[in-house]
Amino acid sequence: MEMEKVTFKNAQGLNIVGVLHWPNSSPPYPLVVYFHGFGGTKESGKDFSQILNLLEIATFCIDFQGSGESEGRYEDKTITGFLDDAQSAIDYVYSLPKVNKSKIGITGHSIGAAVATLQAARDSRITALAVSSPAVKTGEAIANLYEQNDFKMAQEKGHVELMKYGERKRLNYTFFEDAERYDVAKEASSIPYAFLVIGAKQDSVVPFKQIEGFSESIKNAQLLVLPRSDHNLKKEWPLVEKAFSSWFSQWLQGLT
Repeated sequence: MEMEKVTFKNAQGLNIVGVLHWPNSSPPYPLVVYFHGFGGTKESGKDFSQILNLLEIATFCIDFQGSGESEGRYEDKTITGFLDDAQSAIDYVYSLPKVNKSKIGITGHSIGAAVATLQAARDSRITALAVSSPAVKTGEAIANLYEQNDFKMAQEKGHVELMKYGERKRLNYTFFEDAERYDVAKEASSIPYAFLVIGAKQDSVVPFKQIEGFSESIKNAQLLVLPRSDHNLKKEWPLVEKAFSSWFSQWLQGLT
């Protein structure tokens, strides 16, 4: 596959960096945009790109603002800001001559999966969605990354800082206030086509019961359960590969 690093601006005027992975076939290409988790970067989507490029599907993996090579501060991250990046990413790929405008899909992991779901609900240009470990209660998922005692004082201090694995990563409390604005399940119920949800039973960041409840409440959500995996899905990665390959193959054939 051919890789192409690009930079585009979001609505805030921040430079957002992404990598296009073009398959070894002739355009126009179907394309899937990948959104990483809260602590991830565009490189987190490499495995997904490899799966999809084998199907002759192009991918676009971006760094959300405050992550990787994109502009913005880590502590200023919000779901609203990520949605700005997501919208701008879709606008960017939609403008590319090599992209099949009728075949734009979206995927993501954890917070990226929640953003992908919200974006799919809001953007009729997106015709396929498959997500893994979606943080359907976004504020709770990020709170789970921080020490409980630190989080108890977050509102008073205006930020959280000490993460459970010992690293100091300051995040303004506005993230959690902003997250309350979004009801992922409510918005997902308006997605007019079937979409794939992958949930891991041993997930300590996004409790499986939340993903299960989310999937059961939405008629178009189709849940794949990974009984042995935690949040990173690696223990059952071959099942993830098979599921994504099958899902997007059906999409190409117009069956989803």
